[in-house]
Amino acid sequence: MDSFEKSYKDLTFPSFTNNLTADATAALNPLKNDAQAAAETSRARLADIDAQMKTLRAERANLRTRTIQDVLDSDPSLGKKIEKELSEGKWETAE
Repeated sequence: MDSFEKSYKDLTFPSFTNNLTADATAALNPLKNDAQAAAETSRARLADIDAQMKTLRAERANLRTRTIQDVLDSDPSLGKKIEKELSEGKWETAE
C-alpha cells in the first residue's frame, strides 16, 4: 500500500489550457450576429406582410360593393390615364 500511496503522491498531470472555448466563440459569434440580424429583418418583413394582408382582406371584403368611381377616387392618376387614352382614340386595352 505504501508504494501505491507514494506513486499516487508523485503523480502529476499536465495542466490543460482551454483555448477551444475562445476559438469557438470567435468563430461562432459572427454567425450568431448574422442570425440575429436575419431574424430581426424577418420580423420586420413579417410585420409588413401582416399589414399588407390586413389591407388585402379589407379590399376583398369591399369588392362586391366597390364601384368604378371608388376605384378612380382611390387612384386619381388612373382616371387621368383613362381620359388621356380615350381622348387619343384608344378604346381597347393595351395589355
